Amino acid sequence: MFGQGAMTYIRTKAAELLTMEVKEDIDFKQGEWGKANERDAVLTMEKLLGVQGKHYGMIEPEFFSYGAFAGCSPDWESMPDGADVKCPYNSAEHVKNLMLVSADEFREERWEYYCQLQMSIIVRKWEKAYFFSYDPRMVEQQHRYKILTIYPDSVWQKEFHERITAGVELVNSILETIMSFEPIIN
Repeated sequence: MFGQGAMTYIRTKAAELLTMEVKEDIDFKQGEWGKANERDAVLTMEKLLGVQGKHYGMIEPEFFSYGAFAGCSPDWESMPDGADVKCPYNSAEHVKNLMLVSADEFREERWEYYCQLQMSIIVRKWEKAYFFSYDPRMVEQQHRYKILTIYPDSVWQKEFHERITAGVELVNSILETIMSFEPIIN
């Protein structure tokens, strides 16, 4: 039911509960690039959509819980819709995003981002979500952004509910096992 990445995440959640610390895993230069460009990206996206919304993002992040161990931190929201905004530090990643032509291709090529948006759709009860990639370094203005509309995926959501239930049980099992350990083994 869980691949290597999911198991790492499950162990990370258990570690956070045991240490009461959340470890940030963003590379410094990537984070700085995102902070420096995300606001312009959101303004560009709003202009293209013709809608203004609330920008959470890196500057004013907000976490919306989904049960005890999950949730989302959307970048932007204008109910009943929201968005995830990416400002890739590596322009080759933005080019990869520019090449996406459909939600299906997005799901195949950018699975992690797809899951992130589906999670936000569930938690925030959005009707749809936008994936917005932005790189102001592109010479031609039309190459600076890519926007895709993503709708709720009932198959993904059903599987997610099954996995989150199993994942919570696994985290609890890990915690119970660790809490029962004796400090010294002979």
